[in-house]
Amino acid sequence: MAPWWALGAVVVGGIVVLVLLGFVRNQMAMLATASAVRGGRGIAQVALSWAVGLFQLALIVRVIMSWIRVSEFSRWVRWAVVITEPLLRPLRRVIPNIGFIDITPIVAYFLVYLVSGFLIAAL
Repeated sequence: MAPWWALGAVVVGGIVVLVLLGFVRNQMAMLATASAVRGGRGIAQVALSWAVGLFQLALIVRVIMSWIRVSEFSRWVRWAVVITEPLLRPLRRVIPNIGFIDITPIVAYFLVYLVSGFLIAAL
């Protein structure tokens, strides 16, 4: 008889797979709708939205990585460091730490959110 944690892992894994498949389906539907309605501008909006989403995901990975002390040279998280460091490095020069807490990922997250909102609206 399999242990309960194995059942839990299968259930959680199945939920994650279903959520990811739903996400991919929604993104493809959004791309098809945008290209049909707005043509090239719609595709540019979707591409920018995807790029911003990837950047924000990388920021979240960086924050979680700092909590669990994963090396930034680990192959599992190196992609997030490569994507986010060009924005975080200059922000760290301007924004001081609050005690031991580096708030630059939070500032970068909202800065990217605001700038992308203006850019997507301009397209």
